[in-house]
Amino acid sequence: MVGQELHCLQTGSAQLSLDHLQVRADVAIVFDYDALWMAQIQPQGADYNGLELCFRMYGALRRLGLDVDIVGPNADLGHYRLIVLPAMLQVSARLEAQLSASSAQIVLGPRTGSKTIDFQIPPNLPPGPLANLAGITVLRVGSLMPGLFESVMLEGQRLGATRWREELSFQNATAEAVFADGGVAISRNKLVRYVATWLDATGWYEVMRRAAMDAGLTVMNLPATLRVSRIGDLTVALNFSDAPVTWRPADEAQSLVGGPVLPPRGVAIWRGIAAAS
Repeated sequence: MVGQELHCLQTGSAQLSLDHLQVRADVAIVFDYDALWMAQIQPQGADYNGLELCFRMYGALRRLGLDVDIVGPNADLGHYRLIVLPAMLQVSARLEAQLSASSAQIVLGPRTGSKTIDFQIPPNLPPGPLANLAGITVLRVGSLMPGLFESVMLEGQRLGATRWREELSFQNATAEAVFADGGVAISRNKLVRYVATWLDATGWYEVMRRAAMDAGLTVMNLPATLRVSRIGDLTVALNFSDAPVTWRPADEAQSLVGGPVLPPRGVAIWRGIAAAS
């Protein structure tokens, strides 16, 4: 089946040269095994899981229809428009320099910069090397009891928080979202957002949506089981569920494989306009 579809793309009306198609993501998730191991050694809470946090932020970005590169802390971040650090407990001098020089939107997850390479608390407190960039200092952290949920208000929208919470002191940042008791859940300093808690799925989606829109990226609200990727001028949609899903990009797009009704585990490919906002 896949062979037939590839043959059709190359020899049919599409006449595609598949060898020259490229994927260029505008979003990067910075992932570091050392930082992940730090979180595993000292989770500071039975249900804090750094790898799960990475997946939750990745899932929110993909739900928005964004292509995402997962890169190491020494990668060149120069061309990305949105950079996300889900669980970067230890921030190197090289990474700090790149982020400080970047014009991208940046999202920092809870516990970012909370450890030195020697597994100590930074002398200036978290987020350590990124304190000036984020415009905040983390004064106190705490894990929340399993099953305890706190409300977070983001411009009239109620989100949920669980597992983790931090208390922030502001230098240059402002509050973008607050807890019910007035504590800051999300801070904003120019291009940088710092998330001081473990948000629910809606919360991560909203944070990533706002950051992506501020970066000038086109975002979507995809069905929960559908994901799209762009390869050259192609938009590839994949249905990961056991039920049909209806979706299509903008009307101007040309259908090459499949159509707007994707069967269970099905795929559809369009050429032209990548996606509708």
